[in-house]
Amino acid sequence: MVSLTILVLSEDNGKEAYETVSALARRMFRLIVSGWYPREDTFQPLSDAQAQAAVRGNLWKSTKGPQWSLRQKLLRTLATKLLEGDRSFVIFHIDGDCAWAERKRSENVAKFALFKEELGRLIGMFLQQRRRPAPTAYSLQRLLVLMPFWCMESWLYQNTTEAVRLCREQHGGRDEDVFLAWQRDRATLDDEPYPKKRTCLGAQHNRALAERAYPADEVYALGKSFAACVDGLLGCEALCAALAEMPGSPDPPRL
Repeated sequence: MVSLTILVLSEDNGKEAYETVSALARRMFRLIVSGWYPREDTFQPLSDAQAQAAVRGNLWKSTKGPQWSLRQKLLRTLATKLLEGDRSFVIFHIDGDCAWAERKRSENVAKFALFKEELGRLIGMFLQQRRRPAPTAYSLQRLLVLMPFWCMESWLYQNTTEAVRLCREQHGGRDEDVFLAWQRDRATLDDEPYPKKRTCLGAQHNRALAERAYPADEVYALGKSFAACVDGLLGCEALCAALAEMPGSPDPPRL
């Protein structure tokens, strides 16, 4: 059986961005197949420095100037990964940078659609060079986008129990009331402008918020950006098949 491998990218500059996104992805995958757990080599960080530079700082959106070459390097890296086989995936975290209610106006949604079209053309060129008949769309399906609205902290602060604990332990409970208000009305976080600017936690504890008892079921039930991403993962037949094949995953995908 071919191993499932997932290249993880994040626009965040934090030193633990890879671990944070990987932890959230594991939570999402367990919503699809309960009991699923990854092998040690399932998730992989992006190691190429030029491609990494294009991801962070949103340089992947650049279509001219010195950043354009970094974007091209990123495109080639992603195309190569997606063409490794039907058990090779890419997770790409990009913030929506606007309220969930305004998602249709998100610049990042529109520009990533163009980025994906360009990636599809590059994959098609690679397939033609290799004389392989596989359709481009099949490879592109394995590009999995995680897009929180407003930002990654909009999802992470949903872990209000851990956030309150950290707030008390690290900051004397300064913003405990803010987290408790979000706990009472979780649905507001997807429309809260840059929530990390409102609290003492900022982005300092993102990994802990993702890894420690993250309430994925409750966040999914809100039906907002987290749920939209999980539903997008469910729409990837190759991913559902790969997850169902992994050891410790006896249950079928929740289609």
